[in-house]
Amino acid sequence: MSDLTRLSIKDAKRPLLLSCVPDASIRRGCDIMGVRALRQVVDLALLRESRDGGKAGGNKGDTNEAAHNQPPCSCGRNITLPPSTSGKAGNGSRSFTIARLLWRPFEEQRPAEHRLLTGVELGKACPQRAKRDRRRVAKPWTAKMINQPGPNDPVDESLVTVFGGTGFLGRRIVSRLLETAVVVRAASRHPRKNKVDDASGERQSLQVEADILDPSSMASAVAGSRAVVNAVSLYVERGEQTFERVHVEAAADLAAASRDAGVERFIQISGIGANATSRSPYIRARGRGEEAVKAAFPGAVIVRPAVMTGPDDAFITTIARLVRLLPIYPLFGEGSTRVQPVHVEDVAEAVSRLALGRNPAEASIFECAGPRIYSYRELVREIAAQLNLRVRTVPVPFAVWSILATASEFLPAAPVTRNQVDLMRFDNVATRDLPGLKELEIQPRGIEDVIRMIEHAA
Repeated sequence: MSDLTRLSIKDAKRPLLLSCVPDASIRRGCDIMGVRALRQVVDLALLRESRDGGKAGGNKGDTNEAAHNQPPCSCGRNITLPPSTSGKAGNGSRSFTIARLLWRPFEEQRPAEHRLLTGVELGKACPQRAKRDRRRVAKPWTAKMINQPGPNDPVDESLVTVFGGTGFLGRRIVSRLLETAVVVRAASRHPRKNKVDDASGERQSLQVEADILDPSSMASAVAGSRAVVNAVSLYVERGEQTFERVHVEAAADLAAASRDAGVERFIQISGIGANATSRSPYIRARGRGEEAVKAAFPGAVIVRPAVMTGPDDAFITTIARLVRLLPIYPLFGEGSTRVQPVHVEDVAEAVSRLALGRNPAEASIFECAGPRIYSYRELVREIAAQLNLRVRTVPVPFAVWSILATASEFLPAAPVTRNQVDLMRFDNVATRDLPGLKELEIQPRGIEDVIRMIEHAA
């Protein structure tokens, strides 16, 4: 009896499952699979080995006897396997079977074994197992290997890949694209957290697990795409996740991978005020990231939003909450910094139009800002007035804010960060000579809509 036939699928854990994969290169491919999916693959390999081994060991007259001696399904029932698709007799060895099941899905041609990862073959053989597997593979995160694109996939003229598709802006870009006739692939490190859903509830994005810090996962995620959007953003540095690594190096790697995959349009989300020579690490990384993307992908389009607002943002909602709670509201400096808040839905619409090739200005940089410019002091008072509250403000030096931000970054959810303080030192308004929402035929919304949503939620 082989190692596979000794394995109890029900009680197996990842180390034991991986130990059943003899080839080290194949085992590395297994590492990206979930435990449940890996159990299913090994279970399939067990069934294949038993069936093909029976064919190899007998003659034509022994077919029924071989089927009779096949092991039961992991649910405990005896099963009858459908006709084999594994090829010639003698190819049912453990190494060969697992190699076909795990390695071939990354190639251009999709063999029948690729479909077996969904549990179809086991479902035909054992209805009870099929019912259980349907519940298992219905979740997007368990299907990540099934839907994983191949590096040689042909370009789909209606496919747009959005990196950071679960973020504040990214998930809205995905939703906007889903309202059109395109297929959307949402790539993120945590696809299980994705809350994206379109208005009709009938179309959903293709969920792909990919890490922008991992070049190998980038190539698979962008394969076959007509356009790629990089909406990944970082506000607090932790470990290897630094502004330089995420906003410069990783952005350039993604742009290069998109270029090599034959992607036609690349959209990089940056920010108004990005400056490669700034003393602020965050602002400097944003500016250097724009330069790196343009060098890696000639013709890339840079989208610079102003501070974005929405019912779940970290800007307007924070001010509204503090106005209610605090008897005196602390300002950044004298409160004279000018801001031009833009609704996140307007930015998402702009990005979706650019991703679909709707660039009437033929420009490479767009700055998206709201309809009105406020000083920070005016903005606080406007929000309070919209909420029917009276507010008293007090200036707080930026040096004090920097100390508070440095200390708060040690908390799991920092209420204020150093890069936010740096951003509030400089005006955050659109440049007059660059195209924006108007050129994309988008009427910008004011902060009133957001405040009404906040007030209604409260």
